[in-house]
Amino acid sequence: MFENLDVLKILGYGISGFSFLLVLLTFFLLRAEQNKDQEPRPLIIKMIWRFMLMTIFMVILNGFISLPLFNQNIKLQESVTELSNSNNEGFTKEIAQNTNQIEEIIENEGVTKNEDSLRVAMQDIIDKQNKALDSIKATLAIANSKT
Repeated sequence: MFENLDVLKILGYGISGFSFLLVLLTFFLLRAEQNKDQEPRPLIIKMIWRFMLMTIFMVILNGFISLPLFNQNIKLQESVTELSNSNNEGFTKEIAQNTNQIEEIIENEGVTKNEDSLRVAMQDIIDKQNKALDSIKATLAIANSKT
């Protein structure tokens, strides 16, 4: 049933993985004692009960240790999202301003007279859009690596 169990990977989860392995070991001990044809041995049952109590203690301890870390992770994710949103709003405002400038140049002076200024404005918009996309990608990479 559990032949392909990767103990090292499970232990890589820290106390949570260790608690899971203790629960799993308790299950294996109880199952092994139940599968015997003879009468259950009182000493073995008593030791399994002690092991189960230790396992329950470890699981509860794991919950108390993990809860504050979970709350900090949520706060970190919210601050990254807020920072990303404020950066994106700034980029959007700058892009909108540049777009308005291009429209004014086109309306007031015509495209043929100001090709260079139009190119500069267009390149500025493209640069700001690329900067915004890079910021979004970096924010997503940080958010994905923290979860």
